[in-house]
Amino acid sequence: MKIDEAVEKFIYEEEVVGGKSKMTIKSYKDDLMQFKNYINEYEGKDNIEEVDTMSIRSFLGFLNRCDISKRSINRKLSSIRGFYKYLTKFTLVSQNYAK
Repeated sequence: MKIDEAVEKFIYEEEVVGGKSKMTIKSYKDDLMQFKNYINEYEGKDNIEEVDTMSIRSFLGFLNRCDISKRSINRKLSSIRGFYKYLTKFTLVSQNYAK
């Protein structure tokens, strides 16, 4: 499954089923699209099944090198963890790499 498609499914689930606020949804979307763009551009991966722990760590390292605040990095990591929790719950990936 393409990363974009997985993100869209997660956002829909959180917004419609989870009843998250518009600001929370916006934060999830922004964080996950930044993650997706990094994975596409720097890792050359397009499918969510290709993303692993090293990809996530690489993204976090990239954010750190870009002088993103620790607070923002932690929020982005929280978004990624929620995303992977959803992906494993619905067996869209075989393993939760964001634990």
